[in-house]
Formats: sequence, C-alpha cells, structure tokens
Amino acid sequence: MELDDLKKSWNVLDKQLQKETIVDEKQIAELITKYQENAAKGLSEVTRFQKKSLIVAIPLILLMVFIILYDTAFLSNLKITAKVVSMFIYAVLTLILGFWWDLKTYRFSRNTKIAEMSTVEAMERMNTFRKWMSIEFKIIPVWSVGFFALYYWLRDYHTQPLMVQVVFGAFSAVAVACIMLFVHKKLFKHLNEVKKNLDEIKELEGENK
Repeated sequence: MELDDLKKSWNVLDKQLQKETIVDEKQIAELITKYQENAAKGLSEVTRFQKKSLIVAIPLILLMVFIILYDTAFLSNLKITAKVVSMFIYAVLTLILGFWWDLKTYRFSRNTKIAEMSTVEAMERMNTFRKWMSIEFKIIPVWSVGFFALYYWLRDYHTQPLMVQVVFGAFSAVAVACIMLFVHKKLFKHLNEVKKNLDEIKELEGENK
C-alpha cells in the first residue's frame, strides 16, 4: 500500500514538473517573439530613414541632370572656373555615390527579415549592416570637411577679415557636429536596440536547449 502511495506521489510530482516545463517553454517563446518584434521595429525605423534619404536624393539628381542637358541659359550665365567645376564635380559625385550607397544599404536592411530568420543569420546580417553604417559614419565628417573647405575656397574666404573666417570655421564645426548627432540618433540608436534584442533572444535560446 505504501508502495502504491509512493508511485502516485511520484506521478503527481512528475505531472507537476511537466506542467511547469510547458509553462516555462511558453513564457520563453513569448519573450522570444517579443524581442523579435522589438528588433524588427528598430530595423524598420532605420529602413524608413534610408527610404526618406533616397526620396530626397532622386529629385536632386533629376534637377542636376535637367540643368546639364536642358538649362543652357543657366550654364551660359555661369562663370566656369576651376572652383565652380570642382564644386560641381564634388556635388555630382556626392549625389551619385550617396544614392548608390543608400540604395544598397536600404535593400539590405529591407531584406533582413528578423522574424523569419534564425537568430544566428539575423545577427550576422546585422553585424554586417552595423559595419557598413560605421563606415558611413566615419565618411560623413570627412565629406563635410571637404565640402566646407571647397566652399571656403569658392567664396574666397581666405581674403576676408579674420573674424569672418573664424565665424565660418565655427559654423562649419557646429554643422558637422549636428549632422553627426542627427545620423547617430536616426541610425545607431535603433541599431543598438536591435542588437540588444537579438542578444536577449540568443541568451533565451541558449537557456532553452
């Protein structure tokens, strides 16, 4: 009789443990889904920002093409100098290369489906994307310095009083800082959230094995 009672107690305990395991697995699955949604939301914010950048670039490129091909009055009245040509080439290369880069990264982020990928694949793609964004973040100040240097040369600021040059230099530095902060807010803030959520998913999956 005591043996039967012991067996019954073990059966009850075993069923209770199975129920707790099922509850734990369900909670883990719900947490993973939540982190996946948060990661996907953060990535969608980055993708949306890139899309806006492309939308802004398209009319600028079309305007430049129109000026080159059709606006002969504008070109004929423009004094073609080495400075103007340099600035024009710089602007054209910026638009073309910038559009190509934004299109490449936009497609990559848009095709990164975190909820449909394994955690390892999603993390690998996001690591690649973060490397690309880090390169872009380093190029921005270099490009900005080049732009303001050309504008300084184009406007002959070196012939202006020292105070004018100081003000121009200070304005340029503030503008570069604002651009960097804007990009960091729009990109890396969300990318950090994506990384954080993917790390949480990886940890949960490791505990669930």
